[in-house]
Amino acid sequence: MPQVFITPRFTLRAVAESDLDALLRNFSDRALMRYYDGTPLDDLAAVRELLETWRRRERKGTGLRWAIARKDNDELIGTFGLHDIDRRARCAQIGCEVARAYWGRKVMNEIAPVIGRHVFEELDLRRLDACIAPRNRASIALIESLGFRRRRLLRQRMILNGRRSDVFLYSMTRARYRALVRPGVLATLAEMPALAREMLAGAIHEFGAPYQRRVR
Repeated sequence: MPQVFITPRFTLRAVAESDLDALLRNFSDRALMRYYDGTPLDDLAAVRELLETWRRRERKGTGLRWAIARKDNDELIGTFGLHDIDRRARCAQIGCEVARAYWGRKVMNEIAPVIGRHVFEELDLRRLDACIAPRNRASIALIESLGFRRRRLLRQRMILNGRRSDVFLYSMTRARYRALVRPGVLATLAEMPALAREMLAGAIHEFGAPYQRRVR
């Protein structure tokens, strides 16, 4: 069972049977599922099957899935997951979805630091990957704002709306994560445009703490 985490607005916890209706609302939303690897789900039976897939991966040690629930009423608004966990290579791929009512409300910005610390410091993974369709500009902007770097284009990797699609592969290494979470760096990065953010992060990664102290 995934570890529970608390952020200012949300609780990250295991997905429960009581979440099935909320999951169906999200996974039947064709706008939300437009760039999701899979097809929209039309009934509770399909959602139960998805939940059992997540639990089976958890039992095998190849996946973890958190419900993203509002802290005030425990309502599920989305999920965040690790899949294809490879303990030998110490890497995993991430996936998530958030209800449309919460788009633009910085949900991922709030939970990403908690997940990052858990993945890189407690689970001791060395790399996280994310696959994103080239047309999914909102998710690309988000993943880049969190510090992920684009590695390459993967041909015909996802199934989007029933068709094979190319995706960009993004990655975050533990070394880069640790550079970004040094005191004061994340706040500085969040206030900077993308190009300046990337230049600063690269300089910190190359030159280390002395450079960081100079740019404060």
